[in-house]
Amino acid sequence: MKFLINSFKVSDQDAVSCVKFIARKQLIVAMTDLAHLHVYDCSCVTKIEKISFERGDYGTSTLLAVHPILPYVLASGLVLLNWDLSWKTTRIFESEAVTAETVVFNTRDTNSFASGSYDGEVFGGLIPPTLNIL
Repeated sequence: MKFLINSFKVSDQDAVSCVKFIARKQLIVAMTDLAHLHVYDCSCVTKIEKISFERGDYGTSTLLAVHPILPYVLASGLVLLNWDLSWKTTRIFESEAVTAETVVFNTRDTNSFASGSYDGEVFGGLIPPTLNIL
């Protein structure tokens, strides 16, 4: 049995490399290769915003991690974006790794995250408590 899947075009200029749901906000976020974060409303698949940002000195990858509690998305170049502040870049984390290729928030200590890179390094980072004031 086959089921229909809905699709929509995000970009004509670059490839979509990572997609995440932000369930509590009913959003879909899609990261493209040129460091553009596209934000869509889940209910009607309407584009809300397109955010361009610097990836920092570290990384050409297009990673995304949604914080489990706070209004943050950790994106390429270890850039922390806050959706409650109109997707403002809140912090850029620096790493010794050449390129961060994957990132995950710690579900037991939500002030920390880890990222891994192609050069075999794992980087652990902390979100300063002062950023967590809502």
